[in-house]
Amino acid sequence: MASYQVSVTVARAAIKQLQTEGLAEGQPGKGVYVIREPAPAQPSAEFVEITRRIEDLRDTLAAAMNQLDARLTALEQSLRHDRRRLDPLRRPAHRRTSSYLMVLAAAREFVTDDLAGFGAAVDDFRGT
Repeated sequence: MASYQVSVTVARAAIKQLQTEGLAEGQPGKGVYVIREPAPAQPSAEFVEITRRIEDLRDTLAAAMNQLDARLTALEQSLRHDRRRLDPLRRPAHRRTSSYLMVLAAAREFVTDDLAGFGAAVDDFRGT
């Protein structure tokens, strides 16, 4: 008891509580033994609500990401079409189109990495 820095009274009260809950059994002269482990605690209503909200946010973010991906894809296709049309003419707009495509590719990678990081954080929070 000294190693846990608790008094004899506190230790006895804890053992008595474990015996009352049917988790421990005492045998005079032999000590106290654990009979079974306690059932896992049910998550609180607050925890369940927070988890539900996070999952809703995750679903909303995933839907927004799908819409953004579709819009980026359409924009990339439009830029590639403009690039093919302008390439034979070697117009300055061709260089701008190439720059836009590079920026779009970087933005797509950045947003995708952020979504993956958010999903991993939610999974860590849920303990999966």
